[in-house]
Amino acid sequence: MPTYPLAYRIEDFLRRQIDWAELVLAELDAPTETTEDGLESLLVKQETRQREAQDFAREYRGLSAEWQGAHDTTEEERSRIRAQSQQAQSLMTTLQSRFDTARQHAHRRATQLRQEANDLRRGSRSVTIYQSETLVAPEFIDKKA
Repeated sequence: MPTYPLAYRIEDFLRRQIDWAELVLAELDAPTETTEDGLESLLVKQETRQREAQDFAREYRGLSAEWQGAHDTTEEERSRIRAQSQQAQSLMTTLQSRFDTARQHAHRRATQLRQEANDLRRGSRSVTIYQSETLVAPEFIDKKA
């Protein structure tokens, strides 16, 4: 198996990271289905994206260590890598911001749903407390009501 130069591997890594970030941003812009199946598939997709992000981080650590010790790269290669790195960093910053916004929205929505569930529980309890006795006959009139 051929060994590729470090600059080539870093450029390939940055290209893949940029493509991945653009894909994830496009997914975030797409409308999501709020049914149970839609939410389940969203969770599966999120777990996949998290694993992919961890793989990128692991690969980055290895390449970064090699890059720190490399002295045989040309200024042209460094310039290309610097430009790609800035583009990748910009996309990852945007992606992080979008994830933070989505997390805050999900937290607010979860709080709202908990409040609604508590309200329903209180309403259900009120109905149970104040319901009339079982009717014996259709013409029965509840004197307690």
